Amino acid sequence: MIKVTRTTPLPSMGSVDVGIAQGFKKGGIVTVRDLKRSLTTGSRSGRIYRIGGRTHQASAAGEAPAKITGALADSAGYEVGNKMLTIGEGAKYAAYLENGTGHMAARPHLKPAVERNAAQIGLLIGQNVLKRMIK
Repeated sequence: MIKVTRTTPLPSMGSVDVGIAQGFKKGGIVTVRDLKRSLTTGSRSGRIYRIGGRTHQASAAGEAPAKITGALADSAGYEVGNKMLTIGEGAKYAAYLENGTGHMAARPHLKPAVERNAAQIGLLIGQNVLKRMIK
């Protein structure tokens, strides 16, 4: 019979919770940065028209929305609380772009950004929990 004992105390659940929160925070930063990049860079293939004397190319259905003022990207953010990471946008029209309407096809951008970064968020949580456990 082999008996295994641990000479160092187990980390408190509080330290694990702190590690999770730190991983969420870092994951939020990474995901919002990626979301903003998808909204402000890259070409679009939608209709071309003039706004205020300049030419603008809109996004086509299925593409991330094309930037006009940058307000949508500026409204993107994250919150960490109650053991949860929330990523979202404050612009009133964000949900219409993400999901579409009866008159406009969806321009998904938030869900794809979260999906692109989900594995990275998981790694960041794991790394931060591990750091807290070995302290």
